[in-house]
Amino acid sequence: MKLAVICGGPSPEHSISLNSARSVYDALFSPDNFRNNIEIKIIFINKNYEKYLIDEEFIYSNTVFDFNFKLEDKDRLNNKEFLSFLKSCDLVFPIMHGIYCEDGEIQKTFEKEKISFVGSSSKSCYDLYNKKKSDLILKENNYFTIKKLFLNLDENSDSLEDLISDFLKENNLKKIIIKPVQGGSSLGVSCADSFEKILNVVRSMHKSGEKNLVIEEMCQGKEFTIIIIESHVNNEPIALIPIEIEIKDSENLIFDTRRKYLATNETHYHFPPRFSYDLTNKIREQSQKLFKLFKARDFLRIDGWVLNNDKLYFSDFNPISGMEQNSFIFQQASKIGISHKNMISYIIKNSAIRNNVVFEEDNVDNNREKKKVNVLFGGTTSERQVSLLSGSNVWLKLLKSNKFSPKPFLLYSENSEFYVLELSYDMVLYHTVEEIMYQHKNNKTENKFLELINKIRESLGLSGKYDKKKSEILKISDFLEKSKRENAYIFSALHGGFGENGEIQNLFEKYGLKFNGSGSVASKICMNKFETGQIVNSFGLKKFRSAKKIIFNIFEKTPSWREINDYIGQQAIIKPNDDGCSTGVVLISNEKELEFYINSIKNKDKFIKNNSFKFQNRNIMLSCACENYLVEEFIKTNEIRIENKSVILKDSDDFVELTIGVIEKDGFYHAFNPSITIAESGALLSVEEKFQGGQGVNITPPPDFIISKDLLKTIKSNVEKLCEKVKIKDYCRIDLFANNKTNEIVIIEINTLPALTPSTVLFQQAAKEPSPINPLNLLENIIKI
Repeated sequence: MKLAVICGGPSPEHSISLNSARSVYDALFSPDNFRNNIEIKIIFINKNYEKYLIDEEFIYSNTVFDFNFKLEDKDRLNNKEFLSFLKSCDLVFPIMHGIYCEDGEIQKTFEKEKISFVGSSSKSCYDLYNKKKSDLILKENNYFTIKKLFLNLDENSDSLEDLISDFLKENNLKKIIIKPVQGGSSLGVSCADSFEKILNVVRSMHKSGEKNLVIEEMCQGKEFTIIIIESHVNNEPIALIPIEIEIKDSENLIFDTRRKYLATNETHYHFPPRFSYDLTNKIREQSQKLFKLFKARDFLRIDGWVLNNDKLYFSDFNPISGMEQNSFIFQQASKIGISHKNMISYIIKNSAIRNNVVFEEDNVDNNREKKKVNVLFGGTTSERQVSLLSGSNVWLKLLKSNKFSPKPFLLYSENSEFYVLELSYDMVLYHTVEEIMYQHKNNKTENKFLELINKIRESLGLSGKYDKKKSEILKISDFLEKSKRENAYIFSALHGGFGENGEIQNLFEKYGLKFNGSGSVASKICMNKFETGQIVNSFGLKKFRSAKKIIFNIFEKTPSWREINDYIGQQAIIKPNDDGCSTGVVLISNEKELEFYINSIKNKDKFIKNNSFKFQNRNIMLSCACENYLVEEFIKTNEIRIENKSVILKDSDDFVELTIGVIEKDGFYHAFNPSITIAESGALLSVEEKFQGGQGVNITPPPDFIISKDLLKTIKSNVEKLCEKVKIKDYCRIDLFANNKTNEIVIIEINTLPALTPSTVLFQQAAKEPSPINPLNLLENIIKI
């Protein structure tokens, strides 16, 4: 079967769409031609509605901005070519979020041209997605809705203030939510608690191009989301079991984009939900009725509330639910024993049956003998959530391997002892380490839904009963001993602290285990950023140095602001010496900010609230256990912008921030082409820009006018020499600055276990090699038998 996957689109959610398309591609991906029954083609549509047939390498980009400027006019499909290509495919899967897809626009074209596609009809999509229309349908069919005011900002501009004021007074509302009538369930959603703030938000949204808004009372109760799937058995909608969403921050109770797509403790997902069995079933039954009422097809996600007055309110309908690797659709599917591949295949098969398209199940060879790989992730550092993303991605990728048989394990600490917990498929998809541990300790509550789970499976025509094995907990010594007995390879996806500073590597070596990454000595050196800097400076290579650093123990004598000014400069970076690359990194510009940072560490604060520093607009997680800190030279970088499909360099005199992956085999080192990393949210790259899919722009490789071919060659040669000097094994990622005018190279740090999240820069760089390396091949190459 030839399947066209369409992603991108004109909506601000275009990069989330890219993540969804990547998940679908990965789920259906075959590492060889043995079972390749689906030919997947990817079409990208940009914000100007231009259409391109793109290669696999682009699907692993972090955002659409990473590659949109590279797409040439000659490769663009005109409307005739676009439709002709779609007609050559057996089925089209539009995975664009927001306008032009969820509103039913592109489906109108498919219907007119008689193109078979996955998902709901154009009318159903519009009725579901348009909040005014869906609210009207709910009211007409006696479903409860909350108090709302719909505004057309062009038509109501003269009476805007009166309309809002009257709405607030009539309904005695103090805190309200403002969102686009046609928009996602999290993007563009604002909260306001005064008339003036409401007006400011409304005017700001109007200025940004929004014409139709809805103002509604803020819900009080418990939030949930539920997936509904159309059954192959009888075309009846079957609701899965909802997930309850708990927002931890009492000051901001909006389930926004950051909370939805970045793993943090700001949000906790409860499965099963903390509702009674009867209430859970009521949510399911009403969701199934709504699926029918709106004439939805194949799949649907509905968001809603169990309000404090016990009423059910269905707030948002998502015709094209997000399909990121750990998204709700895969989380809820895994809870009834359905994998990523099987969930996507089920949805596609349903559409294929409706459209009389032949869909053959894959011929999976389960008889091959495979090497055991224990994937270890989690830990106790502030980067444990990123580690969870890395580890889950590595495990899911290796499930496709013909060489390796992976198992997922979570490292955690209790009473100063390290333990390892073997995870089931569904537990890997939780968003945080804390959620996994909470679920493990409260797994008895899941048993009451076992009968319901098997009823759902039967309704979907799935064979066999759901059987979730009890997770085994081992002391780390017992885990290592067991791995040794089973001759298992250890793939560590730990980041920072105990997992990356040589301690756990020393244990692996002690037990004679084969593992990924550098040995204990090199890991210890590279985790110590100050020592790494000394090694760089000892090279004596011309125009190749480390950033200036002052090291100090935060509980002993700290440097004065004058000392910092004299050696470092008027601005400086402060960060832990022995932790990951994203933890506790702050730009300080005066003595007051230095004191504030040091006091935050001494007070054992978990994070620093946004806007505590001049150049900080997001919360910053702090290190859990570090005592040694660095004050480091702040290197001013060029302002780089992507405008009208062109990369714009404002000033060629300054440095450019780069990150470069290096792979090692048998003592030989090969550096990939580096990526330019662009900080859009502030002076420094945020955690979101580094690790959250759809955030942060990476340009790979750098254009010649930013980094010349000669300087590029020097960078690659010098980092290869540095890796050889430090004795890096398997792979690493090096962060650095380079100046195209002076040819100066400044090394920041070496990451011996860099992030391996779905859209990490390492995968992007590997995919852009002369002989492209896909993520699975890269992971298989890292694992040395």
